[in-house]
Amino acid sequence: MKFTKEDARRRVLNCAKQYQQKLLNKKLIIIYRERQDNAIRYIEVVFHERNYQHLTGLELVDKEGNVLRNQSMNFYRK
Repeated sequence: MKFTKEDARRRVLNCAKQYQQKLLNKKLIIIYRERQDNAIRYIEVVFHERNYQHLTGLELVDKEGNVLRNQSMNFYRK
């Protein structure tokens, strides 16, 4: 499915609102069983502002098309 830039922008903004309502600053514990040794393990996941960009899989670029690094907080706030 193809999106226009406006469609993509709208989706990212809508998802940011949902992220804020449902996940922001929440901590989840994922419990699983390891197949190799049958051991029970867990991992804690915390959802911060800086994680939102990573979850979208998007990158910020400048007007020349250069990828802007270390902008995850700005990405979420924009």
